[in-house]
Formats: sequence, C-alpha cells, structure tokens
Amino acid sequence: MNPEQVVNCKETFSDDPDLNRVYLAILEACEQITLHIRYNTSNKITTANDFGDVQLDFDVQIDSILFESLKESGVVYGASSEERPYLTKLSENGKFFVTFDPLDGSSIIDSNLAIGTIAGIWRRSEGQEDLTGKTARGEMVGAALSCYGSRTNIVLFNDCTKTVDELTLQKKQDGSEDEWVLSQKKMLIRPEGRFFSPGNAKSMKYNKGYRDCIQFWAKNGYTLRYSGGMAPDCFHVFMKGEGIFSSVSHPGKVKPKLRFLYEVAPIAYLCEMAGGQSSDGEISILDVPVRGYDHIHDIIIGSSSEVQRCVRFLQVYKTEAGQ
Repeated sequence: MNPEQVVNCKETFSDDPDLNRVYLAILEACEQITLHIRYNTSNKITTANDFGDVQLDFDVQIDSILFESLKESGVVYGASSEERPYLTKLSENGKFFVTFDPLDGSSIIDSNLAIGTIAGIWRRSEGQEDLTGKTARGEMVGAALSCYGSRTNIVLFNDCTKTVDELTLQKKQDGSEDEWVLSQKKMLIRPEGRFFSPGNAKSMKYNKGYRDCIQFWAKNGYTLRYSGGMAPDCFHVFMKGEGIFSSVSHPGKVKPKLRFLYEVAPIAYLCEMAGGQSSDGEISILDVPVRGYDHIHDIIIGSSSEVQRCVRFLQVYKTEAGQ
C-alpha cells in the first residue's frame, strides 16, 4: 500500500519527494497505531527486547506496523527500532535510515496514560551501510514525535519551512474518514521555563549535581510534570513552549535509561529545531556520535536557560571530583 494513496494530509513536509514519502509513511503508521491501541487490549508476553525490557504484545504489533509502512514507502534503505535494535534492510535503493521507538511509554499503558511514537530520519550516503559514528547534526534530516492520548497529535520537522509543526488527526466534517490537520505552525520553545520532568531520579542518590538541580526546581516554584513516559513528557514541553525534560545517570551506579537512536537523538533534534537546547551534561546531543544500535545515553532537553542551568549543576560536582 502506497502511503501517498491512503494518508489524508494536505501538508507538504519536504521539497524532496522521497523525504516527504517517509513522513507520509510515518503518518499512516501513526493512524493505524491510534486504532490499534484504542480497540485492542495490551498484554505482557514471555519475551524481552535486547535492552532487557519485558515486551507487550502491543510493542511487537506496533513495531511491525511501522516497519511495514516504511517498507511500502520504497525510499527507506533500512530501519532499526527499540524492539529490533539492528539494521533491517527495506529497500536496496533507499535514500534514508529510520530509527524509532514504536511505543514509548508502554510501561504506563495499563494506567491509560498518554503514550507515543518517536522517530528519526537519517540521510544515507552512497554506499553507507550503518549509522555508527554518525551524528544527528550531520546526518539527521527529520524527526517526529506522536502522542496518543485524548487525541492523536504529531510534532514533526517541516523541511520546507524549517519549522517544527503540530498536526492533529481528526474526523472529516462528513465523518467519512480521518485526516491530518495542521494545528500549530512554527512551534517554539522559549528560553525560560517553569515545568520540569526529572527522569531516572534514582540517580540523585549518587549524582549530587542532579539532586541539587531537582531540588532547585522544586524549591523555586517550578511545576512538576512527570508521567514516566518520555514521549508524553517531551510532548508537553513542545505544547507549552517551555520547560525541561532530563534523564541523567551516574557512572558506576545508575546507568543511562534512554536509547540514543530511538529516543534521545530524534527528540533532541526536534527540540533544537524549535529553538530549544539539548545536552548530555557535556555537549549537544546532536554532536554525539552514534556508538551502535544498543547505545544508551543521558539527555537534557527544553528551554535553553533551564538546560544550561542543569548542566551547571552537574558540572560543579564533576569539577570537584576531577571527572
């Protein structure tokens, strides 16, 4: 099935028709996922992915929806996901790699909280077989973050206008079919923010800088917005146009939690394209080389002033420890 024939969307996302087809494939998959999660029951199955996470049948089913849609686009050379953290070739002459987390927040799905899909689109050079060693700043050409809650929305980078835009899946007025409608153009993340979403908080026991930073937010009247899902919590930053999401580890004690290719890099790309900032405590996420398909990494994204503040807190103790 050709995504261009089934996706009802008037927007154009790139002057490159092949990149536009990738976006249409993602939109088609997100539309299918919306129906799947609304009318099916999620159950744990007896397998785990390569990261050790117990899988839900939803994880596997939705993973397949995305792979199939990307394959049918005919322009994606290879794809990799959190459920299949290795390169799967889809089209020999494809121009792009796509990396994605098909169902971010599956651990909170039984609570009926919002969940999402995260995807990054990478340019493939002639003869390139792998993403190892590449950076998002150099090779990423697009990204998308969908959120499935009381409605289905997607935030994506529009290559035509160089803006981050939001689309909402709506019924046509005559009720005949669903369509993607542009609901917000040129989303921007302001430098200052008063919302905070502190992930991997157990590292506070060892990481004094992270502990002091979280205490600063709490003591200074910031509003906590944390659901336990990266996709909905980061989506909140984009929708409010301010705030910060963080997930920080501590060497030897608490490992990074988030997957670089499938979660960290795409979200950081969208954030910086919307005027925000990203960091791993040292450098921009966009400048971090891919270390492999199982690469896990820290992330801080959101309002630039808040990201810089968090990095300063982390650097104080790194300097004292001589790290």
